[in-house]
Amino acid sequence: MKYIIDETSWNFDGLPILELNRRLEEILDVIVAFNSMSDNVFNSSNLYSRCVKIQETIYDLFNVEKPIHIEPEVRQRFNAAVSRLKHIEDELGWTKNDDDFFIDGGNVGPAPSLSHALSTANAGFEDNFGCLCQSNRRPRGRVNVAHLDRVGELYFICSQSDASLYYRWLALKKSQKIADLEKLCPYAFPDLDFVDNVLSGIKTMSKDFREICPDIVRHLSVLNDHGAHIFRGDWQKAPQEFGSRGIDISDENGNTKRNRAAKQARERTFGGVKYSFWWHTKIEAHTDRIHICQDRISEGGKIIIGVMCAHLPT
Repeated sequence: MKYIIDETSWNFDGLPILELNRRLEEILDVIVAFNSMSDNVFNSSNLYSRCVKIQETIYDLFNVEKPIHIEPEVRQRFNAAVSRLKHIEDELGWTKNDDDFFIDGGNVGPAPSLSHALSTANAGFEDNFGCLCQSNRRPRGRVNVAHLDRVGELYFICSQSDASLYYRWLALKKSQKIADLEKLCPYAFPDLDFVDNVLSGIKTMSKDFREICPDIVRHLSVLNDHGAHIFRGDWQKAPQEFGSRGIDISDENGNTKRNRAAKQARERTFGGVKYSFWWHTKIEAHTDRIHICQDRISEGGKIIIGVMCAHLPT
């Protein structure tokens, strides 16, 4: 997965020194976090040459003799963080362009990194860039942008917690086939585990992949974000809790659990252990199911997604 630093969001005008250092450390936290997740974090040399506070570049602010400067320990963090970045000029064959870039209708001036990200926005999800930015300078998430005669959407990421939302957006926007969604699931739903090849069951569902993908992403998102919390409580209240979040879920009834064939149809192995996947979300009232196992939650484990199908025998 690829990320690129939005250098135009590095604007510290009007900030007192303590707040300047805090804001810089905040964006460094983001860079370090995404460097640990991917070897493909890019920036532009414009990050170092553009003014970030009045007429001063980031390197000008490293001068401790200036009345407003970046603390030495923050400077060390900066140098360590950017040393791992890849440069679009060296790696991606980028050509310098000084034309203005527009974010949500506003002119932010030349933005080499963002203009490159926009140039790949219509490519497959593996060639898209999430844009890492300073939180107070950009709206989070999907934003309309324009550069020259090109218009499109970019996704702005202000914290590590935004990453899963970015990948869900990619899943909705870019997944053309089940294999695409399968690649994105570990990033989009990091608090879920998936049985091998479980997504292949989507082929048995009532709609084609592109039509049903939004429902699958919605169900997995709620399971990822709220499932563990809900199942740590009273399981009898789980249908109500999920229902308040727009998801219909239920356990199998006693007859199904006593039926040997039905039980075997709901058994899958994960991590060398066989589990029964009784609970299931219902995309439609009478078809399209996502079967889960929550048994490991009490031990600090994740919900397992075990079966995706139109319907299992009862």
